[in-house]
Amino acid sequence: MYFENIKIIDISTLLKEPSDIYSHTKSDILEYETLAEHNERCIKYFYKIVDVKNLDSVFNNFEQRLLKGCSSKCINLWKEIVLNTVFFHDVGKSNPGFQKEKMKNEKYKNIKVNNSNHSRASGIVFFNHYYNEVFAVNNDEAKVLFVFLCLSMYVINKHHSSLEDLAKNLQSINKDLKTPEKNMFANIIKDLNNFDEISDINELHYAFRHELESNTEWISLDMYIYTRFLYSLLVASDFYATSEYMTGAKIEHFGIIDDTKDYRTCLDNSAVGKCIGKYKDFKSGLCTNPYGICKGDMLNQLRTEIYLEADFNIDNNINADIFFLPAPTGAGKTNISINLALKLIENNPLLNKISYNFPFNNLVEQTKNSLYETFNENKKIKESISVINSITPIKEFSSTNDNDEVDFNKSLLSRQFLHYPVIVSTHVGLFDILFGINKENLFPLVHLCNSVIILDEIQAYKNSIWKEIIIFLKTYAKLLNIKFIIMSATLPDLTKLCNTNDGFISLIEDNSKYFTNPLFKDRVDIDYKMLNIDKENLFKALILKVIEVSKLLKKQADKFDNKILVEFITKSAAKDFYENLSTKVKDIHSNEEIILFTGDDSSIERKKIINHIKSSKNIILISTQVIEAGVDIDMDIGFKDISMLDSDEQFVGRINRNCKKENCKVYFFNYDDVTKIYKNDIRNSADYSLLSTKMRELFELKKFDIYYDYIINELNEAADSKNAKNIDFFRKNTLTDLEFYNIKKRMKLIDDQSKITIFLNINVEDENGNIFIGENVWNKYLSLLKNFDITYQEKQVELSKIREKVQYFTYEINDKYKGKFSYDIDKSIGNTFYINNGDDYITNGKFDRDKLINDLFS
Repeated sequence: MYFENIKIIDISTLLKEPSDIYSHTKSDILEYETLAEHNERCIKYFYKIVDVKNLDSVFNNFEQRLLKGCSSKCINLWKEIVLNTVFFHDVGKSNPGFQKEKMKNEKYKNIKVNNSNHSRASGIVFFNHYYNEVFAVNNDEAKVLFVFLCLSMYVINKHHSSLEDLAKNLQSINKDLKTPEKNMFANIIKDLNNFDEISDINELHYAFRHELESNTEWISLDMYIYTRFLYSLLVASDFYATSEYMTGAKIEHFGIIDDTKDYRTCLDNSAVGKCIGKYKDFKSGLCTNPYGICKGDMLNQLRTEIYLEADFNIDNNINADIFFLPAPTGAGKTNISINLALKLIENNPLLNKISYNFPFNNLVEQTKNSLYETFNENKKIKESISVINSITPIKEFSSTNDNDEVDFNKSLLSRQFLHYPVIVSTHVGLFDILFGINKENLFPLVHLCNSVIILDEIQAYKNSIWKEIIIFLKTYAKLLNIKFIIMSATLPDLTKLCNTNDGFISLIEDNSKYFTNPLFKDRVDIDYKMLNIDKENLFKALILKVIEVSKLLKKQADKFDNKILVEFITKSAAKDFYENLSTKVKDIHSNEEIILFTGDDSSIERKKIINHIKSSKNIILISTQVIEAGVDIDMDIGFKDISMLDSDEQFVGRINRNCKKENCKVYFFNYDDVTKIYKNDIRNSADYSLLSTKMRELFELKKFDIYYDYIINELNEAADSKNAKNIDFFRKNTLTDLEFYNIKKRMKLIDDQSKITIFLNINVEDENGNIFIGENVWNKYLSLLKNFDITYQEKQVELSKIREKVQYFTYEINDKYKGKFSYDIDKSIGNTFYINNGDDYITNGKFDRDKLINDLFS
């Protein structure tokens, strides 16, 4: 145990009035939890989290990085500071004002109070106690310990609120200690004299922090992660302790993988696993090749070879931190990644959680279904898989009694702290944990320690922060013992952005042998002729070409299903083309089914469309880029408005996906201006698009490594530029000063776009024929929000269920229309406005944004 023999301070010796101090009370009965009882519960859960999550290894990592070369006396004092951060965090509840106002403590009913704050007071008591001990060690070590002391005081101060810039917090403490507020602290602590020796806490801390950074570059990043980790560990211990007191139920399970045996058995016995096993036997000369010579079998054999190469390379590089899996679209990356994650856990007993993270919710849903299919034979494993995003209800857990009632407290706590062995979530969700500043963002960070985190298509986000992303991920991996698997069909060599290969490994040594294999490379032909047509004439030419191709496919019904995909990069263009094509097809009495698919479609509609496409023929699908990543469809011919090479390659992966057809083709055209869609992205340049002959060559040869070399060179130049975007400026200032808000802002994956939400009162039918009525869903949602007769935990669980249905009826429009309704909207919830005559704004089954704006806004 890392904290064995580390002393816990007897807080009662520090306080003027140590007896009869209450920490919590139950509102429904006259019962109190004393401060001593709460502290004991907190420290119990601290030890439990450290034990179950194997955090000894994490603390060792911090020690080796941040206290390298320090004496045992210094290290032991640091351990004591960490441990007592938890024990001291609520000592400020001894503030007479808190006892009177918050606890209704009879002992303090007659006192006059000015302040009932306890978090600030707790930090002050903590700092005051350790100040002399810190400066009793040698000077250089004292500087390091003083930084840690201030960080612990900061974490204690903020444990009930969001993170703010460190300097702002320390400056406010200085102010408190030089105003009448100091009298409040004097009423709590026996001796407050230590603060008289410091004229400015922030100034001293600033000097020591910057000295450390100047001596060791990027150590401020370690401090940043350390502070977030300590905060997460403190609030987890505090929450669990409080929950136990309030409910009487102990927190027993943290949702870990304690044994991979059943997972491995299911994977190896799945249809894919059995084929891979037979192919391994074939390679060893034990049997014949299980794959035939048809194209479908040849593709599966190629997928198996990718699987086995990645498997071999992870076995031989098991101690790396970040693993890259570059594999062509349709190579079976989900199956490969399941195996890789299990391999890492099997070889490292500290690892005990898997987290899948994707750029889009449709990928989340698809991967969950793939995992369910793989582990279909084991109910326990299927139950261990949980989807975490904004549109999926909180997973419910039953009470331990026999009546199968929902344990709302356990259900909510499990969602807040990710008490699930296998998580399927989004990149945005993960980055909220790694960089967010709200308390809820940091709850689960401690539970991501010793995890395998799989990131799919991370390059989908703005490349202006790729350099920061890989630097931060590398450091998170090293300190929190996280193993990252980063996979994509178009994966840049991100190591070139952090000037080191240490800790990185590519699981495919020469990916060109797979990318250039005819099964992947030549499954579609590329046609660029339509790029020469100007925008004014493009729609007409495109309509004629699509109809012409459809007629040709009909004549070859024995070879094709006549499935055509046309993609635009804006909703408006897709909608306009859909309407024009539909009119033309009707005029010529053709029988193609024309379908529009955009981001406006709800999850129900999306599922219905995809299932319909899979089971039908003679379809022309008009889509936006929602079709590109993870939508498991196989089309015959594609037409695409060019954007960035990554997206163009993802689109190609939707055509002849299973390589079973000949003469499949993708036609590229140029309609919308990509620079207006992907702002501030180097890849939006025409020089890096299919307008460039050089890029066409790289695209056809699948030389994405060369393409990305161009991009990365520009990114490195931008990072070295003499402005606020300079990576060195960011390191020396924003990061070293622990400006949490500005770090969060810089690392935001998607720039905020101001929107208002419209709720349409319509009827929605799901794939099983169930009818949902908008008015009923709205009223239930509103009623639940106003219901204060149920517990907070039950309310949050029930809200998560109704919010899943609310999104069936909601659509977003630009925030510029807010407050400009042409008549009074009598029903609204926050920024969501209820429109009773919703059917008026559904045209041909689709949301008619233009009609709604014309009708409702002046």
